[in-house]
Order: sequence, then structure tokens, then C-alpha cells
Amino acid sequence: MSTWALICNPTAGRYRADVPAALGRLLAERGIGLTRHETAHAGHARELAAGLRGVERIVVYGGDGTLNEAANGLAPDGPPLAFLPGGTANVMACELGLPRDPLRAARALLDAEPVAVRPGVLDGRRFLLMAGIGFDAAAVHGVSPALKRRLGKAAYVLSALRALAAPQPALTLACPDEEPPGAAPAGAKLHWIVAARARHYAGQYVIHPGAGLLAERLGVVAVTRGWLLPFLALRLGLRLPVHAGGMRLGLARRLRITAAAPVHVQVDGDYHGQGRAFEIALAEHPLRLCLPRPRS
Repeated sequence: MSTWALICNPTAGRYRADVPAALGRLLAERGIGLTRHETAHAGHARELAAGLRGVERIVVYGGDGTLNEAANGLAPDGPPLAFLPGGTANVMACELGLPRDPLRAARALLDAEPVAVRPGVLDGRRFLLMAGIGFDAAAVHGVSPALKRRLGKAAYVLSALRALAAPQPALTLACPDEEPPGAAPAGAKLHWIVAARARHYAGQYVIHPGAGLLAERLGVVAVTRGWLLPFLALRLGLRLPVHAGGMRLGLARRLRITAAAPVHVQVDGDYHGQGRAFEIALAEHPLRLCLPRPRS
């Protein structure tokens, strides 16, 4: 009998205690065993994924950050990863077209196919969705965990409003061997940069229509001026022209970013730290991610 492993984060924003047992029953009907592993601290999903051996698949039940940790713990020849949405934003569920209900998502993943996906890498850390430098990372950094548990996405909006009032260090973007995004000239001073491996951002909002888990280049979002407009458009789900409000879109295999002062960084919606120089590229080695079949 084959065995799957479940890494679950019981502190995730929309975690349901009945889901692990329900998943076990679904798998048992197909003759598949399930081992359960709960995270106990930040970074634990990475440790758990690195230590799992002899399992056919690893299912991550939690938020996008829990999935990111597990992806960073996998060896290049590790088992495929599957995702059950249990977090606050669940951007990966939007990207994969998974139902938001974890039990419906579990049924969709039973027949999902493992596909080789090259994550993005920021200074050695993999990301499956996005890396943000500047404004959005400052907002992530300012979120109170207690307020996040109580208010969900609204906690990010409150923190974002505070970040809007704070000055952000000027950023400079270089895309070696490629044109810079949109009409932003090389060396232009930017206020916010997102390297996108996925189309979706902050839930169901599309930040870059040309990005994607299977795309051969990273989506690049560079904001030069008037950055309040594109941010509000994302929050309201509005569609803007590519160059609206100083937002420039592009595609690149490699990015180099420098900041005039230490700047905040977020990876897949979790705070990563501060720095002044960053290199972002596609990972050399892919990992396998379970993609559900398109809905009929």
C-alpha cells in the first residue's frame, strides 16, 4: 500500500480540525495510507518535508507560507507536493483553480498529476508564488499575528495603509541580457518590485497576466510612481492598463535589485527580512507540484 504524508499547520487562518481525518478516509477508500505531521513553530514545515522518506506524495494543509516552507525543505528528488487551502489568502488555490473548501480541494487532488515546476529563488530561498520588495513586504512585516487571526485579510489592509504613509527606499532594477519591464528605463528609481511566479496575488487578484507556474520566465512588476492606484486596483479587483499609475510589467529570467537603504522583503506572503541587494532567478532544479485536472 502506498503512503502519503500530510503536513498541517493548525495555526493557519482557515484551518479546520476535521480535514485531516476526512482526507485520511478519502485516501483509505483508494487503498492509500496517510501519516500526519503537525507544525509546531515557524520553519517546522521545512524540517518536516526534509525528513520525510518513503512517501509517494506530501500534502500541505495550511497557508501559502506553509507550502513555501515545505518546498524549501524538499530535495530535488523529493516526492511531489500537493496543496490544501487552509490559510488566509490561499493564493496557490486561486492559481491552481482549486476549490476554497479544503475537502472539495482534497477530492480534486486525488487525481492530480505531478508536474515539474521551477520555483523562483531569492538569495537561496525558493518561492512558488511571488517575492515582493518594498511596499507589500513592509505591509506584511507590520501585520500583527493576533490581528491576522481575528480579522484575516483585513489585517493586511490595515497594515498596508500604515505602509503607505511611510517612506520606502528607492529601488533600482536590472534584468541582465533583457529589456527592463515596460517603459521603465534601466536604472529608474522604483518604489515597489514583485517577481511573480504566479498570475495571482493577495488572493484572487491578477497582478501579472503573463506569469505562471509553467512559464519560462518570471513575471516582473515594477512600480515607478503613483503606486497607490495599482495597489487599490488590486484590492478592489479592478483591471487597469499595463502602464496605469506607473505600474510596468515585464518578463525576465534573472533580476538584480538594489536599494538605497535596507528594504523589507516578503516571499510567498511571509516576511523574509531586510536587505539592500538581491538576486532573483528561476531555480536550476525543478520540484514536482500536483496540478488538478481542469474542471469540466
